[in-house]
Amino acid sequence: MYRELYTGYYKHFKGVNNDGYEMVYYVHDICEDTETGEIKVFYQAMYGDMKRYVREISMFLSLTDTKKYPRATQKYRFEKMNKKEIKGWKQRNKEFFKEERKQRKRLQRKNDLITLMNI
Repeated sequence: MYRELYTGYYKHFKGVNNDGYEMVYYVHDICEDTETGEIKVFYQAMYGDMKRYVREISMFLSLTDTKKYPRATQKYRFEKMNKKEIKGWKQRNKEFFKEERKQRKRLQRKNDLITLMNI
């Protein structure tokens, strides 16, 4: 079975987290792990502190474990949102999107500092 993966907004099967945020993520790209060669998905939470994550592509595209989560309504762990879902979600989260746009502009600068590490 094949599933296509596109950049864009995806909803997580759990729907809402413990803080009441809708669990929506933005898929930025895919990447390869230099140590293992595994293909991973690079994505970002569109709520809270907007953490960025990588996850094995097979796990990202996997079916929802309905034995572990019998109340789950989505077929897949992450499902791409359609235009109508995105529009409704953005309307419910207008303030968040003001901040999100600011952060995207900041990240697009060429010489943006990613992190500081003490090694």
